[in-house]
Amino acid sequence: MINTNITKIGLLDNAFHSLHRGYEMFNKGKQKQDPLALKEAIIWIHHGIELSIKQLLVQSNEYLIFDNVDRAVEKLSQLRKKTDMGNANALDLFDYSESITTVGFGKLIDRAAIMLNLQELAQGTTLRNKIDALTSYRNKIVHYTIEVQLDDVITLLADLVEPLLSLLEQELQDKKFVAKYASAIRRNAQLVSETYHLKYVETEKRIMRLIEKFNGQEVSGVLFGVRGKSKIILPKFDSIQKISDSKDIGFDILAKNNTDIWPVEIKLGNLNRGAVNHLIDKIRRNKSKLNENAKPWLIVLSPEKAYISGALYYKDLFTSNEADIKELEHLLNS
Repeated sequence: MINTNITKIGLLDNAFHSLHRGYEMFNKGKQKQDPLALKEAIIWIHHGIELSIKQLLVQSNEYLIFDNVDRAVEKLSQLRKKTDMGNANALDLFDYSESITTVGFGKLIDRAAIMLNLQELAQGTTLRNKIDALTSYRNKIVHYTIEVQLDDVITLLADLVEPLLSLLEQELQDKKFVAKYASAIRRNAQLVSETYHLKYVETEKRIMRLIEKFNGQEVSGVLFGVRGKSKIILPKFDSIQKISDSKDIGFDILAKNNTDIWPVEIKLGNLNRGAVNHLIDKIRRNKSKLNENAKPWLIVLSPEKAYISGALYYKDLFTSNEADIKELEHLLNS
């Protein structure tokens, strides 16, 4: 007897459900301060990304989805010799061969970047760094205890949603995704993005208020990531302005006077080593758009500093973390 209750969920439908559900759980976790909901959000969204990338591979070449391509070809050949299976395709192997496995996530994303020539997923790019950071969160949550920092997750998911959806809208050969799925995910993620945006705006105002208090004070270079007993003279700036995206300078704030130019870049939450290196390259490129004598200041509002100060020491950049900013605020308000 045929079981009429069986429903087959397509790969893209499955991906949409995971992404949509992930942002639902994130909103719940944020509103109720529920760490288990945040755990679900990370797992669901990561799963949705994995399925989406698999769909990109499948629509190009079904065999790219398998861990061992040669074994998949061999198994398909055997399957087609069975009664009524002469037209079986590669994806039918998942129903008829228990020994076939899909490619692991790390290899999956590299295949998509290289085989499909998707530069957005290449190592070192912004989107890839965000996905790698989410993967790290996901692996830690699944395999052992982890402290979930709400600000870090807000930053990560807010930064991730738009470049991911833009890539999928451009590359997926499925009109339903563009017309229905992408917009639904954006609506569900809107609260996340709005919350992050408000926090970012407040942080920019905070840093601008701090810079306005610069007036020739001498402070420890440690507060700016400078090793040893060096001192920094805080210049009094004639102009302190928020930089609009349209100017394409690539920094958040620009402070300057007749002799000093400080472009300021602000990041909320932690950055992994790959993200730090990518950010260094971006800052150095953007510095040349302003002035080679400009002194960029990277502010990463995280309690950790070791992971950025060592990387930036020889890069002619200032860097400060949350504790440094609080100490500067205390000194300049005294």
